Amino acid sequence: MNNIQGILNILSSQPSLEELLNVLKVIFRLQEKEEIVSCENAKIMNILTNEILPEYLPLILSKDMTLSGEEMKKCLLGCLSNVSGIKAILLRIKKITMENGKSFFFHHIAELFQVLQEIFCNEGRLISVWMRCHSRIDENKSIKSSSFLIWDEYVSLIAGGKLLGITSEGLHKLWKYCEIDQRPVFWIADCSKYVEHFGNEVVASINDSRFNEKMEKDFSVLTGRLFSLGHTVQIISSFFGNRTITYDYLSRLDKIVKYLTIFQKTTYIHSLFSFFDKKYFQNVGNFFENLDICHELFVSEIELISTIIKDILVDNDIIDIVDNWFLNYNSKTSIYTRRAIVNSYCSFTNVFETEDNILVRLCLKWSNKIFINHASVIEQEDLTQNFLLFSAFVSRNILEKLSHSKAYLNGLTNRLSSSSERVRFLGMIVGESITRKLFPNDEKKWLTFNVDSTLTSKSNWWRNIINVDNITHIKNLSSGNTNNHCNSSLSSEQDGTKQHEQIRPIQEDDTVAAVDDEFVPYALPDSDDDDSDDDPAFTEKNKKINAPVDNTSYPKLHMALKTSPDLIRRKANFGTELSKEAVTLARIISSMNDEFNMDKFIELKQESMTALVASCPELVTSYFIEQYFTGDISIQQRYMILSALALGAREISGIDSSKKKMFPSKVLASKFHQQYISPVDIIVKEMNMLSVNHNTLNFTKIDSLNSISPLKVRRFSKKTEIIKNKQLPKENPLAAIAGKCFIFPMIGYWWVYTKDAYNDHFHYEPLLLSQFLKTIAIIFQASYPAYLQHEILREIWEFSFFFRNQTDLIIKNSLLFLILTLLEVTDEKLLIQKYFYELVESRNWVSVVFENATEEETRLLSSLGQQRISAQTKGIFVVKKRQQLESVRVAEITASRRVRNRVGG
Repeated sequence: MNNIQGILNILSSQPSLEELLNVLKVIFRLQEKEEIVSCENAKIMNILTNEILPEYLPLILSKDMTLSGEEMKKCLLGCLSNVSGIKAILLRIKKITMENGKSFFFHHIAELFQVLQEIFCNEGRLISVWMRCHSRIDENKSIKSSSFLIWDEYVSLIAGGKLLGITSEGLHKLWKYCEIDQRPVFWIADCSKYVEHFGNEVVASINDSRFNEKMEKDFSVLTGRLFSLGHTVQIISSFFGNRTITYDYLSRLDKIVKYLTIFQKTTYIHSLFSFFDKKYFQNVGNFFENLDICHELFVSEIELISTIIKDILVDNDIIDIVDNWFLNYNSKTSIYTRRAIVNSYCSFTNVFETEDNILVRLCLKWSNKIFINHASVIEQEDLTQNFLLFSAFVSRNILEKLSHSKAYLNGLTNRLSSSSERVRFLGMIVGESITRKLFPNDEKKWLTFNVDSTLTSKSNWWRNIINVDNITHIKNLSSGNTNNHCNSSLSSEQDGTKQHEQIRPIQEDDTVAAVDDEFVPYALPDSDDDDSDDDPAFTEKNKKINAPVDNTSYPKLHMALKTSPDLIRRKANFGTELSKEAVTLARIISSMNDEFNMDKFIELKQESMTALVASCPELVTSYFIEQYFTGDISIQQRYMILSALALGAREISGIDSSKKKMFPSKVLASKFHQQYISPVDIIVKEMNMLSVNHNTLNFTKIDSLNSISPLKVRRFSKKTEIIKNKQLPKENPLAAIAGKCFIFPMIGYWWVYTKDAYNDHFHYEPLLLSQFLKTIAIIFQASYPAYLQHEILREIWEFSFFFRNQTDLIIKNSLLFLILTLLEVTDEKLLIQKYFYELVESRNWVSVVFENATEEETRLLSSLGQQRISAQTKGIFVVKKRQQLESVRVAEITASRRVRNRVGG
């Protein structure tokens, strides 16, 4: 029965219970010894799922199971627990889901769900599967490669979304035939419970004694792909839930996190902070209820969180992620969670040695005048809290250096001169808090404002943020246990249990203590005239003129919009002022609204956006493209972004588009709407006319070959005069940045943000989508010959094939224009050598469009495309024929030489 064909015959002949049990034991033994080929195993799994399971499932899933039934269940599940078996079960679920039948027919899906849950419910299964896949790595290299493939396929199956997607679809089908109160629930088809289950499986594998360094990278890939399924908080909850957390567990988990990608590390850190905040500080309530003790609450929880995240901050990537997390708006996170994070962050003594450390960056953002005037009060309060928290944990020297910096003094000046009372309050709080931290024993040096808002109990709470104690007795888990009253506890499997002594921060004083008795310091005078004088008022010399960002005054706004294009272009190659503020200008200008019904507002705004793209393409284009896909903006604003990208690209390449009419602020009647077309549409019409003229000129040249004009003799000219009058091709500045700054980000963002969207998503809106396609075509035409031409052409052609099934006429015309642009701009030799398949596919699609088209524009574009593709495909056969003739000619010459040599010999 060890013969595979014999096993297949027995399974196909409706075996008895005893025969089936013996066959399953043989199959399981062959799978364990890896003596069965994958294709033969797939055949066996197919018979088991399609013929055996429907017959024996009632016996296997019965509650009153006999010993033979228990043994049968164990053997059957053991045979189906490999990749081929799981795939076979999923294939059967998918097949049943796609069929139509009565309600009892779909109840078989529920039975298959129970089988899958039984397969995956064994705790520690992941590490067993890994060891089975890598059991013969050291013995045979060929088995090593296949084992890696099996493990990768297993990870792709459970963490790539295939298993969850098919089961969710099957459960949805099953629910259609069930009453609402009788609908079954399976964790295998519930995304939240699904990721939590496999998160627990990862934890069980990490805690397993068999876990070693070879598994770290593979389990890191598995964990990262689980994050892509969503519900990351559930995964973090399984990592740090109600379980005992040991030093070895945290050490292994940190090594797994080390192998994650930057995006996965960001997801992990953000989810971890969110989990801690919800678990320990969800019901904190109002901070101001117990003002005297509010900063002394939750010390054990803060100590626990600090201990967990302390070791992962060794990774520089994670430090950058935490920096950006503090710099961005995170007011939903409790101040106690942030205090714990800052406490761990500041435990590294070298993080503040660089000039662009987190404290300096917080100070720069807190002092920025644009941030002060335009950011919300909640965001400014959040940033102020972060600034004070970091100031509480740094040394006195660093804080004193910061207090004398230009950024800090400018921030105080800008905030105290603000018209917002709350902004002024935050400035006064920071000024008072830092001086009290620097001079705790000298009240004369404290900065005090003595206004009503700074004399309340709430202001005391704000000032006490900088006085929070550093929990310096964070325990190194390798040396002891950390007890807390929460559900999670920290313990160590190390032998050492000695507690560290509590380290108190050094209180620096203005007096200098003598290290040795023989060195007697000079006595300080009781009073110092220099120190007693008040600090002079801060005056900023050579104060620059403020940027015209005042949108509350009509004259200022009109003057700013009118002069900004010329000023932007003038500053493009002069100094660094524009490059530093380019993104800020782009954000301000693109978000402006016409609150004064200004004449030519849209035109002026469009010119400014175009000037920014043309002057700072590497900075502004990435912001505009990101806003196009992720920003909460209108369709008209997206139109303007596309127009700015197209016009800016043409301006970089040296093509003049200044005389084009702008798009109006409101859509007019159809008769007048033709007078106001977007700049992209005007460029498209001009390019279409050039295409028509170009094709007409080609036919004229072909017809002229029959006349006598080609026989006319041209006067001979001197070679030097020809070379002198010949114009050398100009270098295209857009060629170097077209792919990196324009085309690749636009298409890349499209795939990222529309892969899960349906056709009713706003990105599929016909007018907007047609404008998007035309913009890509215009940029490609303006950038030729671009660097990475082959990659750009491949990307655009694959992108265009995605829209061939669109039925909207506007999208069809835009797609025809895009393909026609590719054909006209690209070198024919490159198309013939690299893109023969794309040419044939495009020819077939264009032919179908031409046959079914009724509109004049569609027929014109499709006919031009047909002519262009036909000419180039004919060129392919001409080149091939020429190559064949040349090869025959070379063969004849070679043969004649051989004959001649023989005769001569």
